[in-house]
Amino acid sequence: MLKLTLHDSIETIDPALWDSIGSDPLSSHALLAALERAALPGVRGRYATIEDRIGRLLAAAPISRIEMDGGRLTHGAFRFLIRTVRKCYPGFLRTALMACGTPLSVGNPPLRLARDSDAVAVLRELAGLLRELSEAERAPWLAFKEFPHADLTAARAALTGQGAGWILAPSEPNSRIHVRWRRYDEYLGDLRSHYRYKVRSAARRLAEQRVIVDVVPLAESYDSNFHALYEAVVERAAVQLEHLTPEFFVALGQAYRDNTPLIRFRRDGKVIGWVAMLFADETAYDLFHGIDYAENEPTALYFNQLAEVVRLTIERGARCLSLGQSTEIAKARFGGETVPLWVALRHRSAAVTALLRGGRPLLFPAKSVPPRRVFRDAAVGEPAAAPGPADTASVTVQATAPA
Repeated sequence: MLKLTLHDSIETIDPALWDSIGSDPLSSHALLAALERAALPGVRGRYATIEDRIGRLLAAAPISRIEMDGGRLTHGAFRFLIRTVRKCYPGFLRTALMACGTPLSVGNPPLRLARDSDAVAVLRELAGLLRELSEAERAPWLAFKEFPHADLTAARAALTGQGAGWILAPSEPNSRIHVRWRRYDEYLGDLRSHYRYKVRSAARRLAEQRVIVDVVPLAESYDSNFHALYEAVVERAAVQLEHLTPEFFVALGQAYRDNTPLIRFRRDGKVIGWVAMLFADETAYDLFHGIDYAENEPTALYFNQLAEVVRLTIERGARCLSLGQSTEIAKARFGGETVPLWVALRHRSAAVTALLRGGRPLLFPAKSVPPRRVFRDAAVGEPAAAPGPADTASVTVQATAPA
């Protein structure tokens, strides 16, 4: 027998208890508290805990009601369809989503789970909670975001069988680099000449434009000038769930202090770009970017941002770099491996869900990133040889959604 409790504030939950299960820093008590203090527009956050019959914590998950623009959550034919319908019905798919998972586009799992928990039973409990809240709070869309491949078996068993009605669909993939270098110049030396030339050429453009790069604390440095560049990125984002406030960035920096560096790009004293990172448990996370798009082309700004993220990751001794979702091709040029992710989605209306299921390949196309042999050593990055059976299976998983 499972006991599910819904909390109105993360502050009512003991941080040590919440963080005692799972290890994802992107759903930690500190990060969720930063989100709560920031009071994101259109987002109401709550927090589910699930215990067994003797009171042992089995799972914990952020639950959010998010006012959303459906046109910003997908791409391809579905986005074109939304724009077409809105010519006659401007409010089409301006709606609300009840989501399990941190309300950030950072590609992390939807819940924290104790090692010996029954994942299928837990997911079914949370699915029931989402349905109840969806009815009570007039949020017709429901979602779990996002499942890595290792969790698909449990997600499929809990959500897609026995008339559960959920759809598993491809989300924006993540990109990841396993770090084995002790110095940045070692990393550059491992790149094949074509890719090394691109990195060095971009760095020269930065120097020619007199751009200074430094690293400062996020909490003490973030202000309205930085946030204007974040807004520019949001405006151009292909898929965007949340709209962050300056208060969130400051609260995040205060929560993690030295582990949230801000890489700053300045020319003639003016900030033209930045990257906010998080370091936790030997992993570096490239979280958010700000870009002055008027400066992007002459300075190769975004490309240089990725290069500086790799540099700082190596300098700080992290073993893995999570480069985040979107811009997979650019990240692949630095050795980023594509990590497929999936969302579970449904609508309160069975008819709408059936339409989504029938049109899933068209409405939710899986992104396919061409493999690149970035490193000279075939053991790092994409293999030079033709893929064997295991590699072929991995490629298939990346290119298609589960049934």
